[in-house]
Amino acid sequence: MFKKVLMGCGGLTILIVIIVIVAAIATSGSSGGAHKVGTSSSTGSTTTTLLPDFKVGDVIAINGVDVTVNSVKLNYVDPGDSFDTPAPGNEYILVNVTIHNTGSDSINYSAGDFKIQDSQGGQTTSNAMVSTNQDLSDFASLATSGTATGNMAFDVLTANASKLKLVYAPDFWDNQTATIDLN
Repeated sequence: MFKKVLMGCGGLTILIVIIVIVAAIATSGSSGGAHKVGTSSSTGSTTTTLLPDFKVGDVIAINGVDVTVNSVKLNYVDPGDSFDTPAPGNEYILVNVTIHNTGSDSINYSAGDFKIQDSQGGQTTSNAMVSTNQDLSDFASLATSGTATGNMAFDVLTANASKLKLVYAPDFWDNQTATIDLN
């Protein structure tokens, strides 16, 4: 009987080792970090390139989500609210983004997943008080293959508005981020 138990435990150990090896092989090809997804003009095939920074118009794949910064408007003025103006010496930066869920599960997203970084390295979240007529939702979800597009307005010191970057960090518990050059 002792041999049967030992063989059962040994068999279970071997099975666990095999599962770990298969899992390691299956995930070894993915970087897990943000990467650009593009189409090669010569062959039309999809390519994946690891890049530290991205630019407006790039489709960025991170954690089962494709994110694209569609446009950036400097010195944005809220057309519907003459009372909501930036503080003296500041300006509003309007950023339009698209989020597309490419994963197999629904995802949660928020404008709070994005921060703007100025030329001095200061980071701030969007100003929810500025109406953009197409605001990116806060605390919403997307089903598989779902897409959301919207605007975020950021209040930035005009003197630091050069070399702006948008930092996308979709998961608080994961340190994967994508940085998009806005200028």
